[in-house]
Amino acid sequence: MLFNSLSFILLFLPITAVAYNLIRRFSVSGSKLFMIAASAYFYVYTTYTGAPVLAASCLVSYASYRAIIMSPRRRKLAMIIGVTANVILLCVLKYNHFVPIGAAYATDWLRTYGMPLAVSFFTFQQISFLVDAYKGKIERVALFDYLYYVLFFPKMIAGPITRWQSLMPQTNSREMIRSSMVLAGLTVIAIGLFKKVVLSGLFARYADVGYANTAALSFAEAWVTSLSYTAQIYFDFSGYSDIAIGSALLLGIRLPDNFNSPYKAVNIRDFWSRWHISLSTWLRDYVYIPLGGSRKGMPRTMANLLITFLISGAWHGSELNFIIWGAMHGIATIVNVLWEKAGLRMPALAGWLVTILFINLSWIPFRADSVQSAYNIFCAMFRPDLVELRNWLYRDPYNDWNWLKSVFSPNQVTTYAAMYVSVVLLFVFTVKNTAQVINSGEIGFLRTVLAGLALAASIIFMFGGASAAAFIYAAF
Repeated sequence: MLFNSLSFILLFLPITAVAYNLIRRFSVSGSKLFMIAASAYFYVYTTYTGAPVLAASCLVSYASYRAIIMSPRRRKLAMIIGVTANVILLCVLKYNHFVPIGAAYATDWLRTYGMPLAVSFFTFQQISFLVDAYKGKIERVALFDYLYYVLFFPKMIAGPITRWQSLMPQTNSREMIRSSMVLAGLTVIAIGLFKKVVLSGLFARYADVGYANTAALSFAEAWVTSLSYTAQIYFDFSGYSDIAIGSALLLGIRLPDNFNSPYKAVNIRDFWSRWHISLSTWLRDYVYIPLGGSRKGMPRTMANLLITFLISGAWHGSELNFIIWGAMHGIATIVNVLWEKAGLRMPALAGWLVTILFINLSWIPFRADSVQSAYNIFCAMFRPDLVELRNWLYRDPYNDWNWLKSVFSPNQVTTYAAMYVSVVLLFVFTVKNTAQVINSGEIGFLRTVLAGLALAASIIFMFGGASAAAFIYAAF
């Protein structure tokens, strides 16, 4: 059951929200048990084949947690066993071609059932829980509270990766949900659905055709392909984050911000403070700082940064493409640190331009089906043909860009550039992001009307046959 499906928007979410809030009014424990059941149904309905893996992971992690709490002398050993079990599970399932133990079984499982949905997310979440419990940040936790924490459906599939301390204290109140939370939740859900169904879907059509024909792309087509995916993943992940946060708000829960206008970033470190915030802070707290962070000199700092970003790449996928993507961001962050340490400064506009160009380039190996495909696009992008460029600028839309004509009619192709610039600039630079909308405390009449129109347009698109494509980050 996808967030961008009619069954979720029109049935599951409203029924669950109403029932949960009514039950919580009379019994907090009852509401938690109901949420566990609803979230389990949500996961099994989406992909029943991953349920045994999820159940086993939860039981092993909770048993490790109990050992940490009940055996003070062996708490470190229990934490290590629990974390190692989660890492092994992730490696065997996701990187089985590199892991000899269990590789044959894992390969057969994946061939038959596919990758368990959200395995990277619930694994990282449980690792952070065990480490925090070992550090004494988490006290005694009942099993049903733990299951609520892991399974809570708004953040289950693709984050945000939520810490116990930020989520669970919110679940113990019997107060009725405020109307302002309901309005804010509905507003950001409507905006997020529009981003995913209308905008991300629009750019996906261009990106998919381009990435399927990388060997034949011209200079202009390669740039359009790369920029299209840059826009697609922005609206896809932003849309998912909006729907996740909005769904939680309807349940009286405020999830941590996970997306803060990342394409406004003026350097790569700024980008990572805005993009997938829960993942970057998780890697900072549980990888970068334990490695030594920036406390042991510049060479060690650079090594720690590179290792952290390589792990980030591997977390997204086992293919070499993701490792290259992680290495690109690691090297860029190191350059950023050295630049600042040298006391150098760049005007904000220039910094933004360099950053957005780098981000666009880095998405190429992230999206490409293979290293060769990424190489093809890079070659086409940096092999300008002045004759081709002139012909493109003065092109006849009825005779040029045949690969795009298979996606859109000719008159739509001619307006592509204007559409891209207007849509991206509108959302990136003028529209308030979700956190700003919620924190403002005032949704306002105009924003409510616009959200209603966005929701109506999205539902019309969905009823009209717009494909309910999975969110990009749900694959991780």
